[in-house]
Amino acid sequence: MANKEKVELKQYRAVITIPFAAPDRETAQKRAREQYGNSPDIKIKIQEQTVAWLTLPDAAPTA
Repeated sequence: MANKEKVELKQYRAVITIPFAAPDRETAQKRAREQYGNSPDIKIKIQEQTVAWLTLPDAAPTA
């Protein structure tokens, strides 16, 4: 058998954002769990998506 080097594995984390509609936060959490399962390694954070506009005057200071 060939001598194999021991390869050290690194931990990686993927952050995925998927917007979907739900009437409340609890329902959103349940729908996310249905999609991704109940594994203890999976952490789901629910954040309400908002749309906001910021209007700046033309002579806004830059400093």
